[in-house]
Parts: sequence; C-alpha cells; structure tokens
Amino acid sequence: MNKKQISTIAIYVVLLLVFNVIFFAIPFEKTSISWISFVFTWIAFLLGYGITYYAFSETETLQSKVYGFPVFRIGFFYMATQLVVTVILCAVGSVINVPAWVALVLSMLILTATMIGVIATDNARDVIQNMDQKTAVQTQVVKTFRLDVENLIGVCKDPVVKKKMESLADAFKYSDPVSRDSLVAIEARISDEVNVLKSLALGEDPDALVNKIDEVKILLADRNRRCKEGK
Repeated sequence: MNKKQISTIAIYVVLLLVFNVIFFAIPFEKTSISWISFVFTWIAFLLGYGITYYAFSETETLQSKVYGFPVFRIGFFYMATQLVVTVILCAVGSVINVPAWVALVLSMLILTATMIGVIATDNARDVIQNMDQKTAVQTQVVKTFRLDVENLIGVCKDPVVKKKMESLADAFKYSDPVSRDSLVAIEARISDEVNVLKSLALGEDPDALVNKIDEVKILLADRNRRCKEGK
C-alpha cells in the first residue's frame, strides 16, 4: 500500500468519523428513517472509497489518471448526495413522521443510479483507452519516418542537400499520420527508400542523395493522396 492509498483511506476515515460524531452528538430523535439513512451513508462512504481506489488503482500515466477521474467523480458525488439526503431525512424525520420506506427507496435509487453510472463510465473509459492505443500504433509508422529524416538533417553538410532534407522532414511532419491496411504496401516502399536515404547520407554523393530525397517525396505524396481517397 503506497502513500497515496494511505492518504485516501485516511481522508475517508476522518470524514466517516466526523459524520458518526455529529450523528450521535446532536440530540435529535433517532427514528427508523434516521437509522436507514445512517446505514446507507456508511455504504456511501465505503463504496465511495472503493470507487476511488478502482478509478486510480491501475494508472501509471497522467493520461490514464485523467480517464479515471470521471469514475472517481461519480463515487464522490454519490457520497456527497447520500450525506445530504441523510441530513435532510434526519432533520425532517425528527419533526414529522416520515415512513421508513421513503428513506429506503430514495437511498436505493441513489445507489442504483451510482452503480449504473460507474459501469457506464468505466466502459466508456475502456473504449477511449483502446481507441487511443490503436491510434498511437497507427501513427507510429509515419512518426518513425519523420524522426529518421530529421536525424539525417544534421548529417548533411551541403547546404542545398540539407535544405532538401529539411523540406522532406516537413513533408512527413504535415502528412496524415494515421496508417491503414490499404497503405501497407506503399509505406513498406517508403521504409525501404528511407533506409537507402540513410546510407546515401553517410556517403559522398550529394546528387544521388538529392535524387533519393525527391523519390521519397513522390512516394510520400502518393501515400497522402491515397489517404485522402480512403476517407
């Protein structure tokens, strides 16, 4: 158990302790509606902590923590809502006779809405994470091409060749980053040509290097055209 988990438990324990002290210290008549509300408030605190722990339990990156926040928020609002409802029911129940089923039904409705909200939000979180992971994989190919070409800029000594290489790097930078099944063949050709480009950049034939840069540009333009047609 890490420091953050211990701190979270401590916060919930303190809040629950304060609630219990207030509940038993205030001299109002404890009716059945009060005790039902009391029990459901305990459930709200325990479940609120459980939801908080679940929302952030397997998060290693800032992005995953952001995805977990909507789940945590539902648990927090459940706890706060149940607490407010308990205060209102206890206050009203000490003045007038309120049937016990009112507290039971109202608390169960809040609990049910919370569980549905957590399940729906968590499922949405999984869908978004899967989409982001898929997009990251799909954009890796073009990103790799761009980084390879950018690394070659510093190798170019000839100012003309260097300018051409910078232009090619910009062409990759502003290309559609998402790969598709229909682009596998042409991206494989670009990969082969970029490897040749690396070899030529280390050689002493600037004309051959310039020609190869132009060839890669033509292939990249063809790829981008196919991207637009595939949308």
